[in-house]
Amino acid sequence: AARLAAIKSDIETHLTEPCLSVEWITSRHRISERYLRALFAGEETSFRDYVTARRLLLAYRELTDPAASHRPCSSVPSPQPRATCAPSLQPA
Repeated sequence: AARLAAIKSDIETHLTEPCLSVEWITSRHRISERYLRALFAGEETSFRDYVTARRLLLAYRELTDPAASHRPCSSVPSPQPRATCAPSLQPA
């Protein structure tokens, strides 16, 4: 439970980063892809579905926030970012 909590915390911190991926998380947490899948399977979801849901929720909150109504829609983080990774976020 602690491992999954740490991974979810990392996901939240880097939610808008295009490099957030299975490979990045497994490298960062020094675990196998199989173990990562098992952790999320225990919650009846997958890494990809969890990240997508969190990104969609973030976009929804940005789009429905009255305080952000002056900003263009293009400023809302994409649920599937496609930009390049910051060097500091490259897997080790």
